[in-house]
Amino acid sequence: MPRPADQTGDTRTRIMEAASSHFAERGFDGARTQAIADEAGVNKAMLYYHFRDKEHLYIEILSNNLIEIFSQIFPTFLQQELPVRERLLRIAAAYHLFLSTHPQLRALILQELAVGGPRLGDVLEKVKGSVPGLDIEQVFMGIRSLMDSGELRQGDPRQVLLHLLSLTIFPFFARPLLETIWGLSPPEFEEVMKDRPAAVADLLDQGLFTRQEVR
Repeated sequence: MPRPADQTGDTRTRIMEAASSHFAERGFDGARTQAIADEAGVNKAMLYYHFRDKEHLYIEILSNNLIEIFSQIFPTFLQQELPVRERLLRIAAAYHLFLSTHPQLRALILQELAVGGPRLGDVLEKVKGSVPGLDIEQVFMGIRSLMDSGELRQGDPRQVLLHLLSLTIFPFFARPLLETIWGLSPPEFEEVMKDRPAAVADLLDQGLFTRQEVR
């Protein structure tokens, strides 16, 4: 239902909130700027004043979400004063919390991936420009350094990153499938996910950290 035009709140924020919902439900191609403007309680001229076109609005929404999460996890990875186990578990916990509180992000990313990710390059460039020092090669070098020091088991740093992302992200992206397979209602699924951080910690202890690091 459209919001009243005189409703308090930042216009740009209202537009982005409305657009997030429409893009998550319909994807980029299916979303209509008129519907977004109506939901935000503005006219299309105001929408285009803040965002030059639909694609710019879409990229801004995806970028802002990813900037928020990377701004949390990347500095944590670089905190060398923390034991590596603590760093990785904090990253897993940050992913878990973010995805739990941003349910539309799952739909947004799945919609983009379903059409081959044509705008992900622009999104990631915007993210890299907004998160100081964000460099995937630096992440891989950091993981390799932890392997060389004996804190992590030897292996391919790319696989380590895949392990961490898969353990934390997959349950949220596969939620509709898991709820169907397990026969769970949304509240029941949420109960299962409350135990997820502890389960991830246990699995990492058994399969990724060295025995010295676990102690």
